[in-house]
Amino acid sequence: MVIAQYGSKKWFERSGYRTNRDAKTNCKKKQATTLVAVIDSGINPSYADFAGKVRMDLGYDFVNHSKTAWDDNGHGSHVDGIIAAGSNNTYGMTGINSKASIIPIKVLNENGGGYTSDLVKGINHAVKKGAKVINLSLGGDTSSKAVESALAYAKSKNILIVAASGNAGKKALDYPARSKYVLSVGATGRTDKRASFSNYGTGLDLVAPGVSIPSYLADGEIAFASGTSMAAPHVAAVASILYSLKPKIKATDVENILKKSAKDLGAKGYDTVYGFGRLNADRATSYIN
Repeated sequence: MVIAQYGSKKWFERSGYRTNRDAKTNCKKKQATTLVAVIDSGINPSYADFAGKVRMDLGYDFVNHSKTAWDDNGHGSHVDGIIAAGSNNTYGMTGINSKASIIPIKVLNENGGGYTSDLVKGINHAVKKGAKVINLSLGGDTSSKAVESALAYAKSKNILIVAASGNAGKKALDYPARSKYVLSVGATGRTDKRASFSNYGTGLDLVAPGVSIPSYLADGEIAFASGTSMAAPHVAAVASILYSLKPKIKATDVENILKKSAKDLGAKGYDTVYGFGRLNADRATSYIN
């Protein structure tokens, strides 16, 4: 096992809803549906909040070699809910992009671990199926030439790849967050301070809410979880909104908008603790004409 999830195992089983004002957008513009590949532990697509938002036909389970990427861990469903859970429907919580359509790609097993060989297959599968954004809330200490090649290929196809920085609280990013082909994301809490567990250092691009984030588990319960795993999908979701507002936009332009629209934190300008700053969804969407 050489890759693992970046979500806390301390789940709190209580109903919740998205309350972080900096995680949501008040975008009123016309949006197209955008495909977001979540390479993780799969998804439970049966929730009412996921109705019409999951492309199981485009997904794949590389752990069990199945065409159906069902979640047997909970981590993937939690990430998916942050991105795309339905809004204004009286259900438990609200995702960030109502026009996101999830491609679930399972590379993590029931214990939250997996192999880089499956990650490579997952990235290539996401490209093949037309994803505009790839979310990687996983990683490890060791770099991989095979993964690096897959990431380079995905980026060449105008795909934005978002990766969690890691949860060891160290001054170094895990891999693939430290790859030059990804947008790396650390976690902040409700006071806009770096979460103590969030990796930081050279190559960090952005930070986003990652403490006590509500979303779904594999059994349908809503739980609050903390981790850079929860921060990364905030960025992936807002990136998908930019694609949905301007489908032909380049991935490099999406990345640049996310960086220049972020709220500067810490030392003035770019720094290795907060990168270019904390994700600002409303300001990011204002850059799209």
